[in-house]
Amino acid sequence: MEHNTVFYNEIKNELRTGDLILFHGMLISSEINELLTGSHWSHVGMVVRPEDLGIKSTDKLLLWESNTLVNLEDVELNKTKIGPMLVDLEQRLITDLKDKKDNIFQIRYNTCDITEDMILKLKAFIEKVHLDTFPKTEFDLKKEVFEGRILGKAVDNGDYFCSKLISDTYIHMGILSEKYPPNSYEPKDFSNAGSLPFIKRGQLVDGPQIDVSEK
Repeated sequence: MEHNTVFYNEIKNELRTGDLILFHGMLISSEINELLTGSHWSHVGMVVRPEDLGIKSTDKLLLWESNTLVNLEDVELNKTKIGPMLVDLEQRLITDLKDKKDNIFQIRYNTCDITEDMILKLKAFIEKVHLDTFPKTEFDLKKEVFEGRILGKAVDNGDYFCSKLISDTYIHMGILSEKYPPNSYEPKDFSNAGSLPFIKRGQLVDGPQIDVSEK
C-alpha cells in the first residue's frame, strides 16, 4: 500500500507559485531518459497560481512547463504549442494518466519566501519566453545538456526543454544562482537526489505524490 499519496483536491489550495511537480514517464523516450540520468523522473514543471499573474479567467492552478504535448491549450495564448506553456495543472495530470504519458507525480515544495518582486520578475520572464519553442530533435536536446553540464556553456537557441525552463525561471526570479547555465539542469536535479545552488533562504522539500482520481 502506498502511504505517501494524496488526492489532488486535498492539496491544491496548499500549492503556491514556485512549487514543483515531478513526473515519472511511461513513454519509451521517458524511460530511456530516466535510465540515462539515473533518475525516477523525466519531466518537471512549476506550479503557478493564476492570481499571481493577474489571470482572472480561471480559478484552476497552472503548470509552467515545456514539452511537445499539444493536447492542452495554453491559458494565456488560447492555443496549443510546443515549448514553454501555461496549462491547467489538474488537466495536465489527468491527460497524462489517460494518455499513458506519465503515471506518478510528486510535489516538491519550495520553502523560499516568494516575494512580490519575484512574482514581477516571473511575469516578465514568462512574457519574454512564452513564444519560444522546444529543441527540434532529441539529439539537439542532449547536445544542449552536454554543452551546459560538461562544458559549462549556455545555449540560447530560442528553445527550452523542461528543466532548462524551470532553472531559468528560478534564475530570473532570483532564487537560483547564475553560476551554472540553465541548459545544464536535468529533472533529477530538482528531485531529492539533486542539490541546487539556491541564493535565497529555503530549499526544495519532498511533498506527497498526487492522485488525481475523485475522492
